[in-house]
Amino acid sequence: METSQEQRKEKLARYIVLGVVASVLILIGIVALNPLRRSDDTIKRRLRKITPMGSTFEDVTAVAKNHGWYTPRLYGLGTNNITGDLGSYQGFPFTITVIAVWQFDSGNRLTNIRILRDQDAL
Repeated sequence: METSQEQRKEKLARYIVLGVVASVLILIGIVALNPLRRSDDTIKRRLRKITPMGSTFEDVTAVAKNHGWYTPRLYGLGTNNITGDLGSYQGFPFTITVIAVWQFDSGNRLTNIRILRDQDAL
């Protein structure tokens, strides 16, 4: 009888280990699949592909609107830029919102893209 009880304990321990490993793998997958969790440079490179440097103010506005990112006058960052709310993700423990700021020169041509992360502290 002791042997079958030990076998049950070993089997239960294996299931627990498998459950923990599966949970960790799922969590890693969730984190890796969310592009907003990637580095600022990676996000900028992606945005530069769809809004290349030198794009007009109007073209970038259209792209931001088409993607649902456009948020005029977000954060009061001035008039010669476009801001876009790229989305949010659950940080630990706060929600993180990722903001893109497209900056333009005096000729209304795109010169820079900045990425800001706003942490919602409740």
